[in-house]
Amino acid sequence: MPGAVADDVEDAFRAALEKDAGLEDTGPVDIPAPPRKSVLADPDAPHGRGGDGVPLAPFGLNKKTGKPNLRRPGKPPKDDLPRVQEAPKGEAAKAAPKRDWSQEISEFLDGMWMLMSSAPVPLPKVRVKIHAQAALLHGHKPGLVKGVNLMAQNNPQVARGVEKLTTGNVSWILPAMFALGPFVAQSVMVWRSPVEGAVEQLAAGNEAAWEETVKAMAAEFGPQAEAEQETA
Repeated sequence: MPGAVADDVEDAFRAALEKDAGLEDTGPVDIPAPPRKSVLADPDAPHGRGGDGVPLAPFGLNKKTGKPNLRRPGKPPKDDLPRVQEAPKGEAAKAAPKRDWSQEISEFLDGMWMLMSSAPVPLPKVRVKIHAQAALLHGHKPGLVKGVNLMAQNNPQVARGVEKLTTGNVSWILPAMFALGPFVAQSVMVWRSPVEGAVEQLAAGNEAAWEETVKAMAAEFGPQAEAEQETA
């Protein structure tokens, strides 16, 4: 029975190889069951009780239930963190309304037009060009307001510039120029005009005003000065 012997030899050889490779059939594998969460025998005293029967609270008491905390208060475990639901992708966020600078820009351009129109420029050619530029500014004001406002709403740097010119540190320049403009303009006219005529009348009116002021001061302080002299 040479065939049977060969089969036995082959089976024995195969068994030896499987044993060397760790594939020997040792029967069913005993897989341990997953550990179960421990059940507290005393839910009111998870850390045990002291000699007086009071529950131990190494991590303090829960403010809501008054029972001892199971763990140290602080950041909750990852499983206990609240889940954040993302907003639907199709729902777009509402954009904040853009600031309208039209009023501020309009007032600034009005001030520039008034300043250029009343500037006391002694050189005739320069004065004519400044007045012509003022005319262009006044005529194109609506388009300038709209264009600058649109740039300020879409460019932070332009917005900061508009804010500085209208409400920032340099906003005092235009009101100051408006207040000083009439005095400067008339002063230039006085020094450029001949003495005869309007300048002479202006000086005469000032002399009369000064005489009235001197009389009023004498009437107010004269008796007081005489009383002080008598006392001295």
